Amino acid sequence: MTSFRKSLSMVKPISHFLAVVAHHSVTRAAEELDIAPARISESLKHLEEIWNVRLFRREGRQMKLTNAGQRAFERYHHLIDNLFDAVNEDIDPHRVASVLSVTCPIDIGSDMMPAVIRKFHHVYPDVEVKLFASDQMIDMADSNIDLAIRVGRLQRSHAHNEEEIVKITPFLAATPEIKRGIEEELFPDGVPFIRLSRLPEMKVLTLPGLAKTIKLKTIASSDNAVAAQQMTYDGLGAGLFSGLPTKPFLEPGKLEKVDELGFEDFYAYASWPGRRLSITGRKFLDLFKLHLNRLLSER
Repeated sequence: MTSFRKSLSMVKPISHFLAVVAHHSVTRAAEELDIAPARISESLKHLEEIWNVRLFRREGRQMKLTNAGQRAFERYHHLIDNLFDAVNEDIDPHRVASVLSVTCPIDIGSDMMPAVIRKFHHVYPDVEVKLFASDQMIDMADSNIDLAIRVGRLQRSHAHNEEEIVKITPFLAATPEIKRGIEEELFPDGVPFIRLSRLPEMKVLTLPGLAKTIKLKTIASSDNAVAAQQMTYDGLGAGLFSGLPTKPFLEPGKLEKVDELGFEDFYAYASWPGRRLSITGRKFLDLFKLHLNRLLSER
């Protein structure tokens, strides 16, 4: 038997195992799947022989997972759920998935996503949202990601799988001392500069009111706005931030805006793999956009 056929032959026994976990009973799992209880028991025995573990222990009338069974459940339930969700979406595009996987930058994940997830759960309380907050680019297909919120340049060659959310207006911020130094042109060798690493790199900057272009001397970079804000607070230099309503919060006397900086084709945008965004992902994205627009209007 080929490795593909072996893998395929495991799907049904694992789905039977997950059904028993959900119902705490072989009988109720068999009723849910409309098959004989003996087939469920056969699948469990097959898995225990292959994995050389015991999956369940009986407590009264209920079946409880052993430690090995819990590890198997954690390993496989998302994979099987994603497989069934994908198949069911092809059969019925309006079906709500049981799991929604979302990735976004760290500052968006910490500042915006908790409120969006709470609102989403009011509408879809049975859908599990898995959030992966990272400033690194994640391969959506390999990581089973349904929806990515990104900040940067739109990839026009893949425009059918990307959606613009809002155009970004990055801004330069600095502590009061460094801000005065910039305005008084006290940095002939270059302004000490901290860059949020997902923003385009800049070498020079022209500010309104200055007669000449000032040089930027990069002394540090950060993957997320919170860390970049702290470095600027510590007096390491000026910082370039994305302009989204996440941290850093501008605070007079600590961190003040110096200027807004326009970049061509620079956006917050959503992307997803495959032919379409699922109805579950669309609802989540719509709630995120509503939350983002509300925050932008309050600024």
